Amino acid sequence: MGALIDTTVVIDLANGDQAAVDFCNTLLQQSGLIYISTITAMEVFVGAQRKRELNYLTELISIFRPIKMTEEISDIALGLMKKYRLAHGLSIPDALIAATGLVENLVLYTHNLKHFRHIAQLDVQRPY
Repeated sequence: MGALIDTTVVIDLANGDQAAVDFCNTLLQQSGLIYISTITAMEVFVGAQRKRELNYLTELISIFRPIKMTEEISDIALGLMKKYRLAHGLSIPDALIAATGLVENLVLYTHNLKHFRHIAQLDVQRPY
């Protein structure tokens, strides 16, 4: 099963967190690919305050295989919002990221387990 990393892991990488670097290197050695949702890329870019930061983040994001939103991902995310928004406070970005993991049959690695653990059939794990 492939790996989908959440924004929390990419932010750790951007900050030079050695645990994040080691984790991603291990994933790359095991499968050769790490996936991110295009939503994750957008969330990461929001944090850029200067052109230099944006360029650095663009280079960092380029090591991952992005998964674009499809009609199927959008439909599943909508269903997740209906099911989990009120009971668990599911956000739009998290619904789209979760739907990406479900559609592509990927393990989602995140530090925000509480945002995703209630979603049935989504394999969510803490990365490190």
